[in-house]
Amino acid sequence: MTNAVLDIDTIDVEKIDKEVENELKTTVTIAIQTETLKKAIGKVERSVSKKAVQDIFKFIFIDIQENKLTFRGINSEYLTEATVLQNEAQSNFKITNGNPGSICFPADKLVPIVKRLKAKNSEICIESNVAVIKSGRPEFNLNGIDGSEFPNTPDLEEKEATISIHPDMLRIMYSRTIYACSASETRPLLTGVHHVLSGKQLKCVSTDSHRLAQYTYDLDKEHPDVRVTVPAPIMTEVLKHLSDSEIEVQVHFYSNQVVYEFEDAKIYGRILEGQYPNIESLLFKSDQAGSSVAINAGMFKSLLNNSTVYNSDQPIIIRIKPDLNQLRANTREDEVGAFEEDLSTTNGSGEDVIIAVNVRYLQDALSHYGDQDQVKFIFSPSSPDKPVGMRPFIGMLDNGNEECLELFVPVRTPQIDYNKQVEIEDFKGVAEFEFNPFEEAFKEIQ
Repeated sequence: MTNAVLDIDTIDVEKIDKEVENELKTTVTIAIQTETLKKAIGKVERSVSKKAVQDIFKFIFIDIQENKLTFRGINSEYLTEATVLQNEAQSNFKITNGNPGSICFPADKLVPIVKRLKAKNSEICIESNVAVIKSGRPEFNLNGIDGSEFPNTPDLEEKEATISIHPDMLRIMYSRTIYACSASETRPLLTGVHHVLSGKQLKCVSTDSHRLAQYTYDLDKEHPDVRVTVPAPIMTEVLKHLSDSEIEVQVHFYSNQVVYEFEDAKIYGRILEGQYPNIESLLFKSDQAGSSVAINAGMFKSLLNNSTVYNSDQPIIIRIKPDLNQLRANTREDEVGAFEEDLSTTNGSGEDVIIAVNVRYLQDALSHYGDQDQVKFIFSPSSPDKPVGMRPFIGMLDNGNEECLELFVPVRTPQIDYNKQVEIEDFKGVAEFEFNPFEEAFKEIQ
């Protein structure tokens, strides 16, 4: 008996490595409802970074299992994960050939391909990191990379709290606060919305140091105290998912992350580090006000829009005589012209007010009120060293929750003499007032 001798020189190591590599690559064919595929891709495509330093951030991850599909998109702020669970009839998707596995495709190619699929059902055949996507007549070939190269979901440290909240309420809270975040990275904490969970109350606060927005909501049960600041881009993405959600959203607060859990999607986002500024000293209640006035939101929004004709960046000067229900707004004269409009207030009390304020800040806040709403503005009392027109003032829904509010910091301008008595001459804001240039002529004819 002779011993066989293995000739090392005859072994093609490179060929063997290639064969092993191909064996490890995903080889699978799935049939899927086109609408199901479009919906899943749509949930993650917004998370894909178009200008990422890391190329993998430009890809969409797809994991294919027997009864579950997982899609992921990621950027430097957050990761979005969408899932499709196989229904009992296996009519939404099923594996028709091959074995489960994962793969990544460039989003800038996969997304437009999926949007162009028109047939009711589609087929995706993946072999050696190349996909053939069919739907009716069209057939697309798309190169991908192995799914193992895509980042995993973030490591979650100790959970601090979980709340359950209706999507409509979360949408209101976020839309009423996110607009006041800072766009400047010089103070990173102000680029997010501060979430304060205390007992049964959730409070959201944002400020860019020139304005502030706050909204509170009473939850149905007690929760541990939590204070975290969530970056505005994460909340913007959450708002887009809320429009498709009908069941309560689970919000999980961790020491380093926040996770939003929807029926068929999750958003993982890092929280901002640091202590949020104490804003309580800026706020005051109606019973502490030196002046207050209520205004029809629709009419005031129209006035603000009119004031931006000449220069939307210049401040608007507002004079208010609360006891007379009179308000006059004007812009300073420039080379083009000037604006002035009077408005009757619904009610008011306290000392007269003259103030200059950024028009865009008022418009941003008023955009969340209905045209029939009554908006109440309250002003802190004047003092010898600081008149009312130089102090922050607050806006809120008249007879609404006083913890749901907006705060504005006035603009200091040489156009205003704060020590001078407020005057509104020839007031034209009476509701019945309508300019009729023919009135005198008609009287003469009669």
